Amino acid sequence: MAKIQWGKPNFMVPKRSGLKKEGYLYAFLYGLLTGILLCVISLIAWRFEYKIYEPYLWVHTVALFGCMVWAAVYYRQQHENILALREAYLFCVTLGLSAALVFFFYAWLIQPLMVSGFVDGYMAHQYELVNNLSDISDAEKTSQLEWIKNATPLIIAVRVFCEMAILSVFIPLLLSLFLKKEK
Repeated sequence: MAKIQWGKPNFMVPKRSGLKKEGYLYAFLYGLLTGILLCVISLIAWRFEYKIYEPYLWVHTVALFGCMVWAAVYYRQQHENILALREAYLFCVTLGLSAALVFFFYAWLIQPLMVSGFVDGYMAHQYELVNNLSDISDAEKTSQLEWIKNATPLIIAVRVFCEMAILSVFIPLLLSLFLKKEK
């Protein structure tokens, strides 16, 4: 008769339960670096007075995407070339959210101080974008223009943080499928 051992699961394969503390630290540090890179990209775009607004959004998103891939691959190489699906997802989400946090503080505190007329320039650019939209009704345009009138650096920063947080949750869903590498 087999002896029953209480308290110890008798599984053949050890179960991995997500990222270790070290993985979150790596992701947070790479997120800080990614956030700083995104701030530099934003300053370059502001230097050109956002005349390159459409390419700026793509470059911003591709930089976030690329930093997630680069950091996760580097982390995977440092840890026996093993990265489970859940670990890859959590790593990329942590990186993206920490980059969003850095960019939030930049957009809220630093950019309005460094760039004179930031809020006025942002509002003028948003007015131009809304007025050029032809596929929305006048009531929707009016509501968006009212929102723009009330824009403060904090409101702008919260909006940017929410956009980056959404990207940081959905981009890793796709990335983790390609970044995972198990035994």
